[in-house]
Amino acid sequence: MRINKQKQNEMLVKFNQVTTPQELDEEIYLFEKKMNEQTYNYFLKESENPFIFILEYPKPDELIKEIEIRDDLKNIVELVPVECVQSNINYITSAIIRKIKHKVAYDDTFNVTYHIYSFSVTFDRIKLEKNLKTNIEELINIPVNNKNPMWDIHVYLLGELSAVNIIRSKRNRNKYSQYNN
Repeated sequence: MRINKQKQNEMLVKFNQVTTPQELDEEIYLFEKKMNEQTYNYFLKESENPFIFILEYPKPDELIKEIEIRDDLKNIVELVPVECVQSNINYITSAIIRKIKHKVAYDDTFNVTYHIYSFSVTFDRIKLEKNLKTNIEELINIPVNNKNPMWDIHVYLLGELSAVNIIRSKRNRNKYSQYNN
């Protein structure tokens, strides 16, 4: 008998900045209470930053849509679908390449933005962005465009763990394009 396990997708959960630890605890409690009302199992992992968590959940798109319409949640939390990898330039590059290599066209462009949420490790954001941009350019042969890229790549550095989010622009894509989601 074959067991079909549902794939757990990861999301970056960013709680709004508050002034006291008690307020943050209340926001986390409210979020977990609302998540427990869902019919799906979830797993909430902490990061080095007390305002940032990683959520494993089987249907992230549904959850994001639900939170956008619920005033009680959209004011306390922001969700971003991500893929988590080790905070190593090679792992980050591999995750990005794996997600977009079969979707890029010859005239596509990209940009990388780093978001640093780690307190214990110091990163040189500019050097990291430059190295990652160089790696992507060399491996999939698409140029950087800082102003209006076809692929907007966000890397969230959380300490030992990093989260990657890739957003494709809708510009220059028609409804018959093989690259539409």
